[in-house]
Amino acid sequence: MTEHSKILYEESLDAMKRTGLCVSLLILSLAACSPQTVYDGIRSNRALECQKMQGADRAECAERPGMSYDEYQRQMKNQPTN
Repeated sequence: MTEHSKILYEESLDAMKRTGLCVSLLILSLAACSPQTVYDGIRSNRALECQKMQGADRAECAERPGMSYDEYQRQMKNQPTN
């Protein structure tokens, strides 16, 4: 193996290690999110989408209350399963 090949090999190993570390951190961060955190994030995103709208659409969107996470959980528990 030439010196140039060794350098390329070592650089590719370093890149794979960095990629593996990034993927591991991503998986850990996603696992740390509670269902309530995810639900709240979705609600926040919905509110931001309302802000992008114009006129009556914006007002109508903002008036839709959306349920709290506790209300959502109660509703899901009361739904019959198939």
